[in-house]
Amino acid sequence: MSSPKRRGLLADYIAGAVVWYGAMGMQLVIVAWLVMDVLASRQELGFVRGAGMAPILILLLLGGLMADRVDRRRLLIGLYLSAAVLTGSLALIVHAEALDLWILTVYVIAMGSVTAFLQPARDALLSDIVDGDMTRPATAITMTQFGALSLGTLAAGSAELLGLSTILGIQAVLLSMGLVACWRLPSRKPSASQIGLSFSDAFAGVGEVFGSSSMRSTTLLMVGVGLFFTGAFSVALPLLVYQHHQGDVSDLSLVMSGLQAGTVLGAAGMLTLRRIPRRGLTLACSLAGASLPILALSLGLPFLGTLVAAFVWGIFVAGFHSMGRAIIQEAAPADHRARVLAVYALSMQGATVIGAPMVGLLAAMLGPLGVFVFCAGAMLLFVGIICLATPVLKVD
Repeated sequence: MSSPKRRGLLADYIAGAVVWYGAMGMQLVIVAWLVMDVLASRQELGFVRGAGMAPILILLLLGGLMADRVDRRRLLIGLYLSAAVLTGSLALIVHAEALDLWILTVYVIAMGSVTAFLQPARDALLSDIVDGDMTRPATAITMTQFGALSLGTLAAGSAELLGLSTILGIQAVLLSMGLVACWRLPSRKPSASQIGLSFSDAFAGVGEVFGSSSMRSTTLLMVGVGLFFTGAFSVALPLLVYQHHQGDVSDLSLVMSGLQAGTVLGAAGMLTLRRIPRRGLTLACSLAGASLPILALSLGLPFLGTLVAAFVWGIFVAGFHSMGRAIIQEAAPADHRARVLAVYALSMQGATVIGAPMVGLLAAMLGPLGVFVFCAGAMLLFVGIICLATPVLKVD
């Protein structure tokens, strides 16, 4: 494939990622606000977050197998369309003032199911478009992902002005725009040997990951992200804004977008480096470093201090997301790449099924400030154990 054509395909790939993550940034804020303010069920936020991650735990390996066995382009088109229909339906329900906790839970479960099939297909497509060292492409995608998330969360802050149903309608339109970008991506026709699905094939990626010391240690570290960081971001941070700062939806969107803006800056800085040696060490240090601003959040900072801590947290997020993706993308065998990437994603997102409700329960007992102490301390301990038990620090 010629270089100009590759650049064009990469631009379409990035456009599809921007649309998806922009919509997910809006969803992060809107779902939290629907639970805490519209439904007045603050203690149920961890449950709702965990429910949204549960289908990923169950379906992600199957999603990876399908992405290895079918035309990824057609699969992505169908998934973007499904997400747009689901979000548009929720917009109509909110507009009719017919929302309850169970309808919202069904929605997040359905969107989690879509994500379980979409994520490995999209991640595997990157290696179909880009050859060679994956550090810079993975870092660029991290910057794109969190930049779009930041814009999406900021856009969700206008819900006070436009209304929650209008913001959900905009999210549905944004998701439908992803169809255009996906339409131009390359088709991939499976060979005869790749047709058909079986239970054992779905778990082939697990064997690949745990048979490789670099992939195994990287994946184990990302379990800690799901257990301690994702819940801190998606559950404890909204509760901190709502309860400690008495903030509104625009304040929540500002804090969440601040973290994502920090990730964009961190990824942009990494792109200026020609090469990052000892990527496993960078991964571990980024995870340990992210614990420090999380610990700072437990001090009851003023709102501006919370913004700064979230921004610094985001800078470290760029390090562990970019390094983890690059290590896995390069180490994964081509015929099992989507399944390996599904296992990698499952390590973090599957752990969130435990982490988000756990953080919600701890926040009810300790308050939003106390739970940040737990998340930071637990992650530092977890990283130390993995570094001692695996050769992750030697991964280049």
